[in-house]
Amino acid sequence: MIDHPLVWYRQAYALYRQLFGSHPLQSGTDYILLTDGALSLLPVDALVTSPEALPSPADWPYVIRQAQVSYAWSLRTLRRHSAGGKGFSGLFLSDTHRSMPVLNAITAEREGLQRLIPDGGWYSGEQATVAAFRKALATSAVVHISSHAFAKNDSLFVPRIELYDSSFYLFELKTMEHQPGLVVLSACRTGDGRMVSGEGVQSLARAFIGGGTGAVVAGWWDVNDETAGRLVQGFYSEMDRQSGKENAARALRAAKLNWLKDPAVNYLHKLPWYWAVLNYQGDPQPLKEDVFTVGRSGLVVAYVLPVLAVVIILVLYRVRRSYRRA
Repeated sequence: MIDHPLVWYRQAYALYRQLFGSHPLQSGTDYILLTDGALSLLPVDALVTSPEALPSPADWPYVIRQAQVSYAWSLRTLRRHSAGGKGFSGLFLSDTHRSMPVLNAITAEREGLQRLIPDGGWYSGEQATVAAFRKALATSAVVHISSHAFAKNDSLFVPRIELYDSSFYLFELKTMEHQPGLVVLSACRTGDGRMVSGEGVQSLARAFIGGGTGAVVAGWWDVNDETAGRLVQGFYSEMDRQSGKENAARALRAAKLNWLKDPAVNYLHKLPWYWAVLNYQGDPQPLKEDVFTVGRSGLVVAYVLPVLAVVIILVLYRVRRSYRRA
């Protein structure tokens, strides 16, 4: 996608014609794809619908401009999930202290999200432990994780998320009695893993869905941490705009479209390798309540009550002066 973008463009159009040539995607329609095999890793929203490539990738005719595309493992997991928990919890670990690269953009990502969700549960650095992650999964409606994650095609390798004190492995999800409505895995290859014939990709994202999580936002390949941070901020901003309980899949699409339209984003960063890495899997409407309500209530208390107090003082002052004059 980066070294030879025009070669990729031609291949993307050929794939679009092969998959949807006989049944073109309809403009303005929401699609949920139940894929298998290699198609489980195909970013359909990054395919192109025209053979002619315009000079700038920002203007390419991506499928995402035409239709909403998300994914599901099966009709059963799409319909049946536990949307338990309340509020938002986020775990942010830029440095694991275990000979792994430092993810410098995670701090900016956390600060941006805290402005949107001020009353969420926040775990950074040494607070981002396995115990904190388990608590978040058991009690929150939305769980966000920004850290290193690993998945390989080797059948002996177990996908894992790196936390401050240890690793959280895929199989540990089987011990969880409750799952959140939405999990956002802002980490590398959380949607990738071992390919199993007839089953698709065995990934961290699929493990969450199989365990009862309503939906997962995950990365198919190695994410650019700065880009991923800005995309997820845009995603939560769209969720906030639609009161949190509307269509989360559409919120991710809107964040990607805003990225493509943003004049401040370098045109090379509008190649799909940057923005198409995050995909949406599961129920498009996984939340039963507005996870931002608490945050808005907190802002009301923080700003309205002090103003009200000043008004009351002024009224009492004027009443007292009037009484003295009388």
